[in-house]
Amino acid sequence: MKPDESAANAETHRVCDPVLWELAQSCMAPGAEWDAQGVVEIVGRDLDALLVFYETIGFRAERKTGSFAVVSGFGVRVFLAENANATVVKRWANIRIVVADVDAIWERVKALGLPIIAAIGDRPYGLRDFVVADPAGFEIRFAQVRG
Repeated sequence: MKPDESAANAETHRVCDPVLWELAQSCMAPGAEWDAQGVVEIVGRDLDALLVFYETIGFRAERKTGSFAVVSGFGVRVFLAENANATVVKRWANIRIVVADVDAIWERVKALGLPIIAAIGDRPYGLRDFVVADPAGFEIRFAQVRG
């Protein structure tokens, strides 16, 4: 659902940044959740906090069932799960999302005050990127190919 639409299920509807939402949905690959392969599942202590974070950066909630949710955007799907015993630690893993204008997303993320792990910069591996962390400590790397 778009950020300004009313939700049929208010429990899963969050207010997200409309600019990031449009960017995220414009990259979404077709297909059902059941067809998705290689999906990252992130387990945290608070599913609602995870949903708020991912919807804020432009993902949309496809479904929420108890302690499990599916979000999608930027051409990827992410599974989110809640477990009271989950630890919040640096995982040395991230999802890299390549976009057309990483600087525009950087400016939106900064304005929203999201937790930045690595500031934007040109990297020796050929990308301009930055990294944010979700409430479970999992990192999202937004990148643009330099060239």
